[in-house]
Amino acid sequence: GLRSADAREALNPDNLICRAIRAVKEAAPELGVLMADHLGPEIASAWRYLRALDPEHLEAVYVGREAHGELHRAVSMFGDVPLRAAEDRSPGGIAERLSSMVGDNGFLTVAVPALHRRRRRSFGTGAIARIARALRADARVVLAQMPAIAGPVEPIPQRVVALVVATQAANPEANALNYARSLQPAEVRAIHVALDPEGEQEDIRDEWARHGFEPALQIVDAPLRHLGQPLIEEVRRISDPDTLVVVIVPIVVRRHRGGPLRHRQARYIEGLFLHARRVMVAEVPYELPDGS
Repeated sequence: GLRSADAREALNPDNLICRAIRAVKEAAPELGVLMADHLGPEIASAWRYLRALDPEHLEAVYVGREAHGELHRAVSMFGDVPLRAAEDRSPGGIAERLSSMVGDNGFLTVAVPALHRRRRRSFGTGAIARIARALRADARVVLAQMPAIAGPVEPIPQRVVALVVATQAANPEANALNYARSLQPAEVRAIHVALDPEGEQEDIRDEWARHGFEPALQIVDAPLRHLGQPLIEEVRRISDPDTLVVVIVPIVVRRHRGGPLRHRQARYIEGLFLHARRVMVAEVPYELPDGS
């Protein structure tokens, strides 16, 4: 067998796990982009959080007005990673350029730093908010809110835990789990907050198992029928100074039929963690088939 007392197979670059990870990365390459309209301390922290995800390709896109001075200052912040000033500054033009970066089988994570001076508004305001709205029409683009953090710049987290927030056991959750695994985190968790504990727990648990979703679904009660506190407590249990927690929220998009479904819940969860250190909230879209 492959098992041994000194675990030598773990050092083999062609072992089963290493081959599987390479296959996943080839089939669904992960791209990461940070979108910023200024270069303050919160941008530097957001950049370190995005780097913790270790995507195949990493880029920063500056959408502010004073490009020359800001780009010059950014050299020390972003190092050898490309920082580009958007040529077409219109929200539609920037969204189109970002969408063109990702293939049909991959994900593009667009990190959008939330600004602490904007109170509780996720994805900032102005141009960045309009770009984010345009990107929500693309089911391959994952919008990730980075927390609004003032103060010293934090180091790059050394560990990533992905937490999928499940509303039901369906295709949007399966897609969110695929995204979670594409991040290659140290751990993937799935949680369902039971707002109606008497009626829904066994149904969603049975459906989750029937579909063969992994990992096993953790169901927590919400005594006050409120999503916020159970979710905050779960993130606190996972968190530590070296860990980035990625809270993954499935949303549903309908081509040519208005805005995304489940979006209100996503915005609410973004608000919960707007100022939480080492927590990012990612909206993972699932596009409904035509006729649905």
